[in-house]
Amino acid sequence: LTCRDGSSDVCSSDLMHPHIFEMILMAKSIGCSINTTTNCTLLTPDFCSQMVKSGLNLVKISIDGATRETYQKSRREDRFDQVLAGIHALTAAKNHHHSATPFIRVNYVILKDNYEEMAETVKLAAQVGVDAIYFQPLDLIGVEERRDELVGDLTYHDLERELRRALEVSHHVPVNTNLRLLLKNLPLYWKKYL
Repeated sequence: LTCRDGSSDVCSSDLMHPHIFEMILMAKSIGCSINTTTNCTLLTPDFCSQMVKSGLNLVKISIDGATRETYQKSRREDRFDQVLAGIHALTAAKNHHHSATPFIRVNYVILKDNYEEMAETVKLAAQVGVDAIYFQPLDLIGVEERRDELVGDLTYHDLERELRRALEVSHHVPVNTNLRLLLKNLPLYWKKYL
């Protein structure tokens, strides 16, 4: 694990490394901000406690759906319950240690199979105690041949409607989102789907 020069730099870590927490502590000792991405399937209560105590700044978790069925479609695996259990374990560890970190952010790539669950995913994110949800427009670069599978007959109007519905839900829960920015820049983001 290495950090670039400066005290505000961000590094990503590999949670599978046997010395990950020592590495995080070392990087934190020289002023680095540390983030990682996980699928949350291996987060036990003890592991989560170590994550919190290490000073890890940000954990990004991919969900891509509010239901098991949608998660399975987008991720092609049945680990939805494991992901939710991992998030619960991490939020419980944060509460136990009275810690604001790591900041927990859910990442959600918007596809034809999940765009109608954005509002429900905002609710789910609030229920499981995450801090934010980042909705990410699909980028077809490198997977152009999968356009029909990933975009299908999704229309600009349908996507805009569901983004607005999710934004309305977000006003009533304590979860940060990027929905306002997505709506503002939707004409630009929509080009990624074409």
